[in-house]
Amino acid sequence: MINCERIASKEHTLLVITPRGSSKWWGLFVIDGPSVQAGADQVKAVMEAARLIGISPSNMVVPVQVHGSRVIMKELPFFPCRPEADGLVIRESGVVGMLRFADCVPVIFGHPEADWVAGLHSGYAGTVANICYEALINVDEVFAPVWEDVVGWIGPSACGKCYCRRLDDPITRAGMVSIPPEYRRIEGDAVFFDLKKIVAHQLSSKMDISNILIDPSCTLEDPALKSYRRDAAPERMILLFGLGDPPNIF
Repeated sequence: MINCERIASKEHTLLVITPRGSSKWWGLFVIDGPSVQAGADQVKAVMEAARLIGISPSNMVVPVQVHGSRVIMKELPFFPCRPEADGLVIRESGVVGMLRFADCVPVIFGHPEADWVAGLHSGYAGTVANICYEALINVDEVFAPVWEDVVGWIGPSACGKCYCRRLDDPITRAGMVSIPPEYRRIEGDAVFFDLKKIVAHQLSSKMDISNILIDPSCTLEDPALKSYRRDAAPERMILLFGLGDPPNIF
């Protein structure tokens, strides 16, 4: 399974994600701190994140997120190069992936005994396009892991009670075609989608659902979390991930 530990200091609040009993890979979900507050300035946010974990920005992979399903795995482009993508698979030591969030679903998964880790930004559009499937297929083709042993984490994001879209929106209609009815409901002219459960369902096409830890926190309900839908905040929470032991930032 997954360990997820909340750590707070005077400067940062973050979640440390690691596979239980293993130090093959790590994730840091930064909820608050300078790198989050710099979220509106993406270059500054990268610099702050690099400072936080003590590496050079040139060792980071920071795509331009476009709410799509592209997952970069081979020939990772290092910052300041920033291709469009919403998923990364890190397979080299010393390389750190970075993705940004404010209501969309953060995802990280990997095998406890393998030198790779995947991080995804699965917003509504990416969930409808099934970015999880793209990541799973990419990993399967290259690593062919024993999927029943792969573990994953789904982080703080808009919950099924809060995330809604207009029923007459063509993009909403597209989602209703591809998303199973048990993960959505209609109330008047709005459709509510439980994106976390949808993402877990998509991951379970290869992973054991019992190996996926879902954080129950809702970005719209918890004022400590950044939410674009709640208050149009320019700040973004950050998911950092890489191989080996998590960086000692305190």
